[in-house]
Amino acid sequence: MVINKLKVVLDSSVILAGLFNTEGGSGSLLYAAELGLVKVYVSSDIITEVSRNILQKGNNQLHEIFQNLIKKNTFEIVPHPQPEDLKHAAKFVVKKYIAILAICFKLPIDYFVTLDQKDFGSLMKDSPFHFQVVTPDIILKQI
Repeated sequence: MVINKLKVVLDSSVILAGLFNTEGGSGSLLYAAELGLVKVYVSSDIITEVSRNILQKGNNQLHEIFQNLIKKNTFEIVPHPQPEDLKHAAKFVVKKYIAILAICFKLPIDYFVTLDQKDFGSLMKDSPFHFQVVTPDIILKQI
């Protein structure tokens, strides 16, 4: 029996929340990714942002855990988005989120997962894309 894995892009907010609280929805989603139950795509910008935030908090142990997740290929790192995708994404989100939304356009994903309901809330209600914008709890219900 072949089971199709959900394919997702994780926002840095989800990864950070999952690393800092392994028992919450984000932590459970990271664990599911580590087990290979979900295929996770991230950009190098997200990797950099997560690393920077962890190190700013002075948590070297957590940074090592994050680096191990990367080494174990828990995430597939995707290239920087194309200019036309950046331009398209700019129609939907504020400047600081353009790149993360733009990487989703060319990927065969089911979901973009974020905790940022303030900036992505309108897209969560009615996504104009080939993927849905959701919180981690939505994904966990489907695994």
